[in-house]
Amino acid sequence: MTDMRRMILLGLLFLVSMMLWNAWTAEHEPKILPPSQQQASTSSAPPSAITSAVPVSSAPVSTAPISIANRYINIKTDVMEATIDRVGGNLIGVKLLKYPVAANQPLNPFVLLNNEPDTYYIAASGIIGTNIPTPDQMVFNVTTQNDHQIILTWQNSQGLKLTKMYTFPQDDYLIQLKQTIDNQGTTAWQGNSFTALQRKPAASSGVGPFNSSTYTGAVISSPEKRYEKVSFKQMTDQNIDQTIQNGWIAMVQHYFLSAWVPDPSENDHYYSRVGADDLYTIGMQSPAIQVAPGQQVSTQSQLYTGPELADKLAKIAPGLNLTVDYGVLWFIAVVIFGLLKKIHEYTGNWGWSIVLVTLTIKILFYKLNSISFRSMARMRALQPKLEQVRERCGDDRQKLGQATMELYRREKINPLSGCLPLIVQIPVFLALYWVLMESVELRQAPFIFWIHDLSIKDPYYILPLLMGATIFIQQWLAPKAADPMQRKVMMLMPVIFTALFFTFPAGLVLYWVVNNTLSILQQWYIMNHVVPKSAKAA
Repeated sequence: MTDMRRMILLGLLFLVSMMLWNAWTAEHEPKILPPSQQQASTSSAPPSAITSAVPVSSAPVSTAPISIANRYINIKTDVMEATIDRVGGNLIGVKLLKYPVAANQPLNPFVLLNNEPDTYYIAASGIIGTNIPTPDQMVFNVTTQNDHQIILTWQNSQGLKLTKMYTFPQDDYLIQLKQTIDNQGTTAWQGNSFTALQRKPAASSGVGPFNSSTYTGAVISSPEKRYEKVSFKQMTDQNIDQTIQNGWIAMVQHYFLSAWVPDPSENDHYYSRVGADDLYTIGMQSPAIQVAPGQQVSTQSQLYTGPELADKLAKIAPGLNLTVDYGVLWFIAVVIFGLLKKIHEYTGNWGWSIVLVTLTIKILFYKLNSISFRSMARMRALQPKLEQVRERCGDDRQKLGQATMELYRREKINPLSGCLPLIVQIPVFLALYWVLMESVELRQAPFIFWIHDLSIKDPYYILPLLMGATIFIQQWLAPKAADPMQRKVMMLMPVIFTALFFTFPAGLVLYWVVNNTLSILQQWYIMNHVVPKSAKAA
């Protein structure tokens, strides 16, 4: 039974590690572009933005660009550098100034939105209706531009005027868009306004434990279902066609997202389309708008384009904070991240915060771990008697099993009592994994010495080697398996897990090193002080 207990514990640990490994490798697999994207286009002009009644990019990226002077308008705030295209009046570029591409490239900001052919990803908006060109054919004039606002206008020969007013806060990622339709003509105009997100699929989605994914794709939200993933495959198979009030749409990826949030009182038509050259569009179309001659009608939307900061997102729209996707164990992960963040307010270092959170979790599970270690210590003390039983029974498996169980009953030992504490802790381990993987706050966060980024692997593999050493010490402290083959397998475990954790993020390996070290100290103390005293008292 002791061997069974050891194999169950070993199997559980290996299962958890393999699930984490699958999640990590899936998230960081090489980017594979579809064949249609492998030949770069010579033009970065946006695809056509409308077919039939719904705005959707349908023409190839190689559509001939409209040639105008000073086509691109740039605006820079404290947190982003944005680019607006006068053709269509869309936001076609966002660089996040506080989030470098890599820790060793502090002056190279992460590019979230761009209009490059292979990585095309923009935030589109505009109007569709009678007697007007398609949105991608509208050329806007700049009427106002300052350090926080850009106003664009377009007007046709019939007197219909569209004004787009973008307002950029200096220290936030939430952009305000006001679209005003001014009918200066002699006949009524009817149509719709729209907002949309269009992108090429940069990489396939990674799948993690329990099919909870570190996800790249679209999301829609409604009062009935606040966070609903719509993968690129789902968009290919079937178009979204829903009417939703008080919702939002988003394109999410690891650490970052873009989301359109409309007026919550509107009943908007939510739609998706897949255009030529693998361009995916998810958008919202307003209810029908009628503008009589001499009248104006305005619609307002908010565009968040930046890091997945749960506390900020929660204030923008219901459920928007769920884009920080902690998976099925989110209710545990939220508590862990809250504790991690609170500790960080005092330490100022995410690495030390991980250490202290690990210590806190260890204290919370101290009693459960004590049960496991007490059982292990008593099993170790029982080894001489078990050896005598094995020698007495020889190769008679049935007799050996009966004699072993009789010894356990006489000594009042349950060999499986150490399994429950580990099973209870597995959800905590998995939740902490997703916290370390999904929280943008830990992206490029330094620790000490050679660890300059907790979100990527240890460059010198020192932490994985330390983790392997702690597993070896735990194996040495544990009772030895009777089966020689099991002993060999157990001796290989430190090597296997060290190799497995070579490419894991340093923050996660740091957690395991600290957790194992604390377990060794607790295990040693119980085996050498607690159990011997209880044995003497008995």
